[in-house]
Amino acid sequence: MWIKQLVKQVLTYLTGESCLLCKREGASLCAKCLANLPRNCEPLPSHVYAHFSYKQNNLRKLILNGKYYHKQMLFTIMTEELATKLPKDIRDTLLLCDAIVPIPSHKKRIKSRGQDHTQTIAKTLSHFTTIKHLDLLARAVFTKQQVATTSRKQRLNNPAGSFALSKNLNVSQLRVCLVDDVITTGATTSEAKRVLESSGHSVDLIIALAH
Repeated sequence: MWIKQLVKQVLTYLTGESCLLCKREGASLCAKCLANLPRNCEPLPSHVYAHFSYKQNNLRKLILNGKYYHKQMLFTIMTEELATKLPKDIRDTLLLCDAIVPIPSHKKRIKSRGQDHTQTIAKTLSHFTTIKHLDLLARAVFTKQQVATTSRKQRLNNPAGSFALSKNLNVSQLRVCLVDDVITTGATTSEAKRVLESSGHSVDLIIALAH
């Protein structure tokens, strides 16, 4: 028991990390708090999967800290949990995909945040599945953040025209899994799906951390 406690103390000293939710030392999100995060129980289309429920305050706190306060490890931990708990039908579909493609942030947001959180999600999921991670999409337009919109109509219209295919990749007709942090109306992923499929790719699956 004392060895386990010593390891935690050493990790905290080396990393300066403690659980964002309970302040337990040793990790930015401890195993107990991770296990207590609510799962999404709301129905989604058969090709869409979200692991956690975004309606719970703790989950919102984790997402916001990961995006805006340089705590990318939170996305790594939550994505690892998602990857190991995927329902069989979702995992089977994922393993048939050729590429895992993140919903990209605009370069201005990446610069202001110092990181791109969906890259972390995509790379972590790629590591767990050995499916390659490809940046097939780029943000063509700097749009208002979805959380900043004030109505459902605005959220549905806001992402229109915001994506374009990346110019530095010469690939075609891939089976794609799109990944994002949060799905609300589905407008962002739908627009990304439209751009990819208009270019000959097939979006077989959409995975998000939360809904």
